[in-house]
Amino acid sequence: MLPPVAVSQDTLQEWLRAPCSYDAMLDAFARNARMGPFTATSGLRLPYLIAAMTSLLDPAAAPLITAALDDVLRGMLARRRMARSRQQQGGANSAQQQQQQQQQQQQQQQLPPPPPRPVLVVGMEAAGGALAAQLAAVSSSSSPSPPSSSSSASVSAQSAASPPLMFAYLRKNRKASGTRQQLEGPAAGPLERRALASGALDDALVAACGEGGRSGGGAQCGAAAAAAVAAAAEARDDGGPLEAIWVDDVLSTGGSLAAGVAMMREVYGVRVVGAVYLIDRSTDRRAKAGSGSDDSGSGAEQQAEREALLRGLDIVALYDLQQVEARVRTLRRAELEAVVARL
Repeated sequence: MLPPVAVSQDTLQEWLRAPCSYDAMLDAFARNARMGPFTATSGLRLPYLIAAMTSLLDPAAAPLITAALDDVLRGMLARRRMARSRQQQGGANSAQQQQQQQQQQQQQQQLPPPPPRPVLVVGMEAAGGALAAQLAAVSSSSSPSPPSSSSSASVSAQSAASPPLMFAYLRKNRKASGTRQQLEGPAAGPLERRALASGALDDALVAACGEGGRSGGGAQCGAAAAAAVAAAAEARDDGGPLEAIWVDDVLSTGGSLAAGVAMMREVYGVRVVGAVYLIDRSTDRRAKAGSGSDDSGSGAEQQAEREALLRGLDIVALYDLQQVEARVRTLRRAELEAVVARL
């Protein structure tokens, strides 16, 4: 089971350019909560739903949410770069290795540094796609957070070398017409070629093998299908390896994230290395684990596969559900008590 992933208050103070907006966003999530009762996908009975997507359509809240999410995204990327740099420095243990490293650094100083590789920010239909689009809208105007301490100064220095960002929208299902794409992104570059090749592969497999070809390798169904498989594999490697950050509104069990990680890797050759959420429903995960609903059979196997896919990912959220629930109880106590009485 995933542990709680909400970012600590100290880290948020370093990452957010406007920490004072933190409470205003909490108010917005509480104000836009939909009173129930409702039955969640997990089967849990809920007195209300946190409508994060509704808050993205709130003119007062949307700019605050988008700016904060952009700050957290860039803070997480800076943290990853710092960890990678420390890991590389830690590899030089012996005097000989340190001497070689110094020689390499001297040689590198005489050459312009290579441009950082772009990072893909991808969101799934519908809330994740909306978040990716809003992040794209503010990306060109984003700047590193001003340092307020020695620690945040380090983050700011790392942010100065921030990699360029690309943005994409992942549909739950492939389009039935037009480009037949499931992954939508900028109309040029390796991402588009990979997405188009995937759609062409899907069409070729269905034409050669029937509808069952979608889940098969396709090479056994004839030369045309084999050629499409080869073309898709070539496109997957076009432009070298791509890393991605997954964005979405709410983290529940991690099932959608795991499925997205697998699809991006297997279909598009993109490695998802992290995920950023607005709200982490950690209390729901604990409640579901406590119910024992996934303790046996296929449920246990699916849980093991999910944990394997998510292992090593850097997953963060702005808020834990408990924080939002506390604000709902403060701002909408009477409504909540009426709903709870009907449960």
